[in-house]
Amino acid sequence: MPLRLAYALTIHKSQGQTLSQAIIDLGSKEFSLGLTCVVLSRLRNCNDFLIMSFSLERLEKLSQSKCLKPRLDDETRINELINNTYNNFYHLCMKF
Repeated sequence: MPLRLAYALTIHKSQGQTLSQAIIDLGSKEFSLGLTCVVLSRLRNCNDFLIMSFSLERLEKLSQSKCLKPRLDDETRINELINNTYNNFYHLCMKF
């Protein structure tokens, strides 16, 4: 069996890095909305990670986060902007 080197890395330290494999411990709470997405985006392949088990309560707390509503509002605004831009471009092209 080959010897493997393992090390610990915080989510903040993982920014800007690409990881081949990872075992991810998300902890008991999300300290800042979006950190989970950051760590998952660092991986080369979606088959090369393992997330340690966590409670359903942790997921329920995310839906009650003070930061979630503004992010969802921004997402809605951006999607509307994308749709309006596409529709305007489409109608402009149809004139020619």
